[in-house]
Amino acid sequence: MEPITMLLERLTAALPLALQGDPVSVKTARTTGRRLRVILPLSTTALPPKLRQRLLDGTRTLTRALGSVRDLDAQQELLATAEMSATEQEQRGFAFAQRILQKRRMQALKRVCRLDAAGDWLKQANQAQGTLVATVSEELPATAEEVHAAAEYALAFDALIRDPKNVIELHDLRIAVKRLRFTLSRVPETTKPLKKRVAALQTVLGTIHDLDILRVWLRGLESEKKRRLRPTRCERESLATVRRRLQGERATAYLAFREQWELALPVLREL
Repeated sequence: MEPITMLLERLTAALPLALQGDPVSVKTARTTGRRLRVILPLSTTALPPKLRQRLLDGTRTLTRALGSVRDLDAQQELLATAEMSATEQEQRGFAFAQRILQKRRMQALKRVCRLDAAGDWLKQANQAQGTLVATVSEELPATAEEVHAAAEYALAFDALIRDPKNVIELHDLRIAVKRLRFTLSRVPETTKPLKKRVAALQTVLGTIHDLDILRVWLRGLESEKKRRLRPTRCERESLATVRRRLQGERATAYLAFREQWELALPVLREL
């Protein structure tokens, strides 16, 4: 796990461009904020308790606000990838969906700026930077018990996620795998192959989750009644075709996940 000082510097550097809407900076800021949320509660000697709690609360608020923007970016990326091989019938639906997603993204970004979560966080981060002294106490290694508990929690979903229709359970496993990944990052001797396997699981589960959200949203968009969002008949038909295509991509992603999950099972059980 990286020291708090490095995480603070990275998030501080990413924020200006993130607030301007740069997708890479949004992703960097959100990912870094999540890592901070993991390490801050563990760093009991690095910062005064009240300052540490304020920084943790501010980081939660900021990452949640940026999370809505990042989730929309992920959905746009999925659509853009699928659109590369779109049929003529699908193109109208892809164009309509991307246009609406872009509007939603602009609104989400405006909410982040209006909330001023970044401004509040920067004040807390500056205060923390002035207080921090980089020592090994910032990085507390995970115990064997913590690793075992994180692996056991992920394994508890084994029976449930064997049905691709269990959307909620697959999402819960994604959270469990994320927790395991962060826990393993605090174990210096963790091998790269293990880290890569867990990271790959998190990635494919993230793709499945984004596709699930996107398909539900597209179904709602097909029957949208608001005038500014309502598709034409041709656009509705095209959106339905796009949604069916994404259903196929979700099935492919699920098969990829199952393959990776079976490979990971023996390793997870050893943890």
